[in-house]
Amino acid sequence: MSTEEKTRKVRSDKKRDVKPTIPFQLRECIYRLSYITNRPVKDVAEAICLYGLASKKVMEHLSKNFRRDFMGESTLYVGDLENLSLQGQKVE
Repeated sequence: MSTEEKTRKVRSDKKRDVKPTIPFQLRECIYRLSYITNRPVKDVAEAICLYGLASKKVMEHLSKNFRRDFMGESTLYVGDLENLSLQGQKVE
């Protein structure tokens, strides 16, 4: 009898760890805000995101890339499935 080790196939839909990348200067700014406010970096970043989602100017800028419809505050942003996916692209 031979002792062959069977190797399992890797799932095609296996979960991958994806971390957002941001410019170094923005990262340093968030860390400084965290230090000044004595709050965790995660909370500072979340507050910035929520502030951006509440801003009509920011949402109008982002909405041109939406692939799905999105209801924000009292405005419906209509997406287009033909828009290219921005997933995996580098943020500048």
